[in-house]
Amino acid sequence: GLILGEDGNKMSKSAGNVINPDKYIAKYGSDVFRTYLMFGIRFTEGGPWSDDGIKSVAKFLDRAERIIVKAWEKRGEGKKKAHGKEEAELEYALNHCIKEVSGDFETFSFNTAIARIMELVNAMYKYDALPSPDYSLLNEVAGKLILLMAPAAPHFAEELNEMRGG
Repeated sequence: GLILGEDGNKMSKSAGNVINPDKYIAKYGSDVFRTYLMFGIRFTEGGPWSDDGIKSVAKFLDRAERIIVKAWEKRGEGKKKAHGKEEAELEYALNHCIKEVSGDFETFSFNTAIARIMELVNAMYKYDALPSPDYSLLNEVAGKLILLMAPAAPHFAEELNEMRGG
């Protein structure tokens, strides 16, 4: 697909609607830029550029980093409990995400793959908000989340993996 200018028209110097990626990479980083391109613009169809979209992706990656770091730091906290309904829901969210993202990447549906990863992050926050979450389980899910994010945000994922001892 073709990435269009913010005005919805084909980018061209003469139209004055060209987006310079260097400006965005300097401000947000290459992983945010790459993830935005995967999420905000359908690979096969293209679409218009959006400054708000790249800001939203930056916020999402910050949010994902916070839950991953929290899960790592608290991994020994919370009693290891028998899997209840909440743990089953988190594990279902993880396994559903893995299945869907795998299929989405095979069909170049990167935007829906990123959306599935966002859903998993939401499920992790929902689980974390419980009165007594099992942080060892949340940490396991965080490790798999990093692997799922690696194709879209490789530098980001590598930094988080290294922080976790990988």
